Amino acid sequence: SGDVVLKETAYRIASCANDVRGFAAHLSGDDFAILLAYNSETRLNEICSRLTAECSQPVIRAGHALSVSVSIAIVLSRYISASAGMNNEQLMLLADFVLASARARGTGKVAYLDEELESSFVFRRSVSSCLPAALENQWIQLYFQPQIDIAIDAVCGFEASIRWELEGTLVPTSQLFELAEESGLISKVHQYVL
Repeated sequence: SGDVVLKETAYRIASCANDVRGFAAHLSGDDFAILLAYNSETRLNEICSRLTAECSQPVIRAGHALSVSVSIAIVLSRYISASAGMNNEQLMLLADFVLASARARGTGKVAYLDEELESSFVFRRSVSSCLPAALENQWIQLYFQPQIDIAIDAVCGFEASIRWELEGTLVPTSQLFELAEESGLISKVHQYVL
């Protein structure tokens, strides 16, 4: 039934895209992209509302109504700063990043690229590209925070944490580990800590 739902959703998305002279493509899994030649947020909001309404209609399969919800990322070319210098692949990564933001807000949400999201995306790219050099040059600092047993008022151990400042900004430890996992460097981070 998953394939039937995916095919029906693809048909609905393509139909909406065709009606507004857009181009729809199935990227992977349950991710689709629509390219539109609109810069009017009002018009895009109308299209998103229609797309959400179309996709939220149940898909009937073997007498069962299956529901689908969509999260939408919108990346307007005018909001991509010239300093970002993105090729097509990086633009798709940016759209995926904005989509993750929409999904984090809950089901059926729309997220527009804004300065804050773009800045966060560019910073993540910078962290990813600089991480190998940071490990090699020991720019990541290891800190030990004492753990206190309050029953005996004494240090009973230490918790290790890592800190890395990149371009004057402290990289959140959770983001550092997330990007290390994504880039296959997590074992090197673990070795570095040990």
